[in-house]
Amino acid sequence: MSELLLGIKWYILRLKHRKECIERFRGLRWKEVHIKYENSKLFMSIVFEFCYELYISRGIIALDIKILT
Repeated sequence: MSELLLGIKWYILRLKHRKECIERFRGLRWKEVHIKYENSKLFMSIVFEFCYELYISRGIIALDIKILT
């Protein structure tokens, strides 16, 4: 549960989702919150900051795509 300031009012934000999904994001820091109100529905997306290790490829992968016209 988090508090969110929208305009001049504070709202309490309660996220409902599967426990496995929530555990993946626990401890990550929120970067942005996008809120959209349309057709009497509230849509929200949260962008998290995430550090990851750079992947170094060990070989070359080639794809052969044949387009038939």
